[in-house]
Amino acid sequence: MGALVAELGVPLYAAAGVLEVIWHLTAREAPQGNIGKLSDAAIARWVGWADDPAKLVDALVNSGWLDRSEGHRLIVHDWHAHADDATDNALARAGLLYANGSVPRMNRLQAKERLALTERYYSGAHLCAQKRTESHEKPLPEPLPVPEPVPLTPKPPDGPPLSPLAAHEPPPGVDLSVMNRVLCEKVGIFDMRQQSDMHRMFDSYLRHRAGMSMGDAVEHINGRWQEYQRAGPELKFRYGSAHRFFMSGIWDKPDAWERKDGTSNGRAGPKEPCPVIESKDSRETAAWFAAKAREKQQAGKPLTEIERNLLAADA
Repeated sequence: MGALVAELGVPLYAAAGVLEVIWHLTAREAPQGNIGKLSDAAIARWVGWADDPAKLVDALVNSGWLDRSEGHRLIVHDWHAHADDATDNALARAGLLYANGSVPRMNRLQAKERLALTERYYSGAHLCAQKRTESHEKPLPEPLPVPEPVPLTPKPPDGPPLSPLAAHEPPPGVDLSVMNRVLCEKVGIFDMRQQSDMHRMFDSYLRHRAGMSMGDAVEHINGRWQEYQRAGPELKFRYGSAHRFFMSGIWDKPDAWERKDGTSNGRAGPKEPCPVIESKDSRETAAWFAAKAREKQQAGKPLTEIERNLLAADA
């Protein structure tokens, strides 16, 4: 703030007022943070700056409140991190990114809507639906007497078009933890400790399958869960939860799921040993469950069929 006071040569309260108007103006006219869509003269009129508009803009840039941008001319510094929840929600529902390429935060949305929007972002399809024209100028808006926050109604921005994302690839800002949450919500895992186990399994799965995108991995793993549920009536035993199913070590080996008729590995014959998945993380997780089963056995407590299988595989 001190740098802006020095650049403009105004009292502290005046510099604070300038920033407040800039933020309200951005939320109203450029919710993606691309305030450079307005001319310097338009920005100065909104602020009520009577001196040279370029001096105002240069002062905001030099003091770090605005950033120069090749694509958008000017963007509000770290707008993606400091915009309010209403801006995040509105951009997410409109399928837009912030001007710096960041994905809007969706932590204030309901889980069902957040899941749907996150899936839409990593598919990238919404970014191809509309062509945007290049322009940094627009008619000067009439300034409000006292700028006030208003309900945000997103609209397609002026400026250069956003680059379409490759199909199935997560957009900038969507990382492994986000995709893990998408996967957990798809298969119904909501416990934080179980989500942590699932995160390790998901990470290991991606590392052992070079070239597979996170989006494809989510669809494949969820497909295995759906396949397992459909096969339920013919299986000899059930794991009881998605967490146990994925930590079993054979979730991606449907031929090894034991059937009621005594078949396994997709053919009739004697039951074969439960295979152990190649993933180091999954082996360690299966060993942890086996250790817990062994503790129950030593304490004289009855074991479930799953626990007996884990002990047999761990022997």
